[in-house]
Amino acid sequence: MVRLSALVALLALFATGVRSAEFQLAPCAFEPPKNTTVQCGWLDVAECRSRPRGKRLRLHVARYRSTAPAPRVDPIVWLVGGPGGAGHTLSTALFDQVVRPYLAKRDFIVLDPRGVGYSRPELQCAEADLGCYQRLKASGFSIECYNSVEFASDLEDLRRALGVQQWNLIGESYGTHLALVAMRLFPAGIRSVVLDSVVPPGFDNRHEDHRWLQNAMRRLIANCERDTACRKAFPGLARAYDEAARAVSNRSLRVTGSDHGVPYDIALTNRSLPILLFLLFYDSQGPASVPAALQSLARGEVHRAWHKAAFLQAAIAKHLANQTVNVLWSCNDSGTLPGFRKKCEETGLRQAIRWPVAPSSIPTLILAGEYDPATPPEAARHASVSLTKSQLFVLPGYGHMVTAAGNCPIELIQAFLDNPRQKLTATCADRLRTNWVLSRQ
Repeated sequence: MVRLSALVALLALFATGVRSAEFQLAPCAFEPPKNTTVQCGWLDVAECRSRPRGKRLRLHVARYRSTAPAPRVDPIVWLVGGPGGAGHTLSTALFDQVVRPYLAKRDFIVLDPRGVGYSRPELQCAEADLGCYQRLKASGFSIECYNSVEFASDLEDLRRALGVQQWNLIGESYGTHLALVAMRLFPAGIRSVVLDSVVPPGFDNRHEDHRWLQNAMRRLIANCERDTACRKAFPGLARAYDEAARAVSNRSLRVTGSDHGVPYDIALTNRSLPILLFLLFYDSQGPASVPAALQSLARGEVHRAWHKAAFLQAAIAKHLANQTVNVLWSCNDSGTLPGFRKKCEETGLRQAIRWPVAPSSIPTLILAGEYDPATPPEAARHASVSLTKSQLFVLPGYGHMVTAAGNCPIELIQAFLDNPRQKLTATCADRLRTNWVLSRQ
């Protein structure tokens, strides 16, 4: 067990003569979105702050410049999910939803975490197995230092290197975990925090994901029953999953295609069906299509929603998350939790940090999707208990990562950033409903 007290003690290194982190401007390693002004560069940090004279890492950073004549002095930093998510890849793919809306007032900073994406070195194996991590250790990597405490220190290094007095953190999915750790370790540099689809430290969402999916399905059935159009279009929705499961057992059905250059080809079976259903709920706007998708499948027809789920599965595996770092970081952060223990033991990774749980008074906006099966509303409520100045909104109709879809989450965040200490009232969230997809194709 790595005790947090020992790691926090390392933060005293900031005050010593040991080589500090450096930021150097450089060309962007990726193609920035059109009609943007962006400055890129490299943040040089220690791999392990317990060994500050050891291996160095270079994190790739992009600072999108505000379009305002006089931007606010407190920029936004976006923390990507995963763990193992590539910040630049996802933020450019979703630029109009997650970056552009905020440039009217502030600069927006994105970085690839240690070991991921354009940051160097990138840790990548063909398979995230025991041999992978043995090879990394033999190559001189201190794999125990790829965790959320070290990354929170990377963020603090970046803030100091850029000369920013305070900034605002927006974390999505596992990025909320990173934000929650940073809030406890480096509160002075954080003006406000937005948590979208929360993963609180110590919350075992993987062990309970089947229960969260069942809860999401129950909510969806109840909401459909209360909606006249949905109830009329999809009678007997409570039986739809069982009927769909029987259909895929008796027929040979596949979901095949390509989207955004990502090919997918998945056989619909009793094994793949719950995974694809999970992904339908996971998609920020996917839950509205679940009734049509299930009832169409029960008739032996493949609704277009299954194509979206299959694409998500392929895209996450190929482009949006480094699986080597995903397992490594998960085990270093949460390896003793039941949902992680088996995989971590198989790969020889059994680290687990004792997380800071002291209350935080940093103003925090917490957003959760009503149907999210990965980071459910229960996780958001769990996190809010220790955040004494938090506001929680569970958004009707949404799945995972609500900031990536629809105008309401953006509106809430913008209002919050304008005045984080003011309570949001009479918001767009009050008017949200599930916008059911009634088409059966």
